[in-house]
Amino acid sequence: MSAIVDPCCTRHFSSQARNTGMTMRFELYRDAGGAWRWRLRATNGNVLADSAEGYARREDCEHGIALVKGSQAASVVDMTLKIA
Repeated sequence: MSAIVDPCCTRHFSSQARNTGMTMRFELYRDAGGAWRWRLRATNGNVLADSAEGYARREDCEHGIALVKGSQAASVVDMTLKIA
């Protein structure tokens, strides 16, 4: 099934991407079951991240994209150090 790409969701993902000329994009699409999903694709075509779940409403899928876009300040936790 081909993706339905929403132009509003194909903007640069980070300032680093903008500064290097690299363009990543969010693709919004419907899966075989009709659920809305998203994926973040790099310029080389590789999928870097995906929604991991289907959404019944497009608006909920777009909200998931917004959460990922807003997570740039999220810390990285090395879980191998947490295992005792």
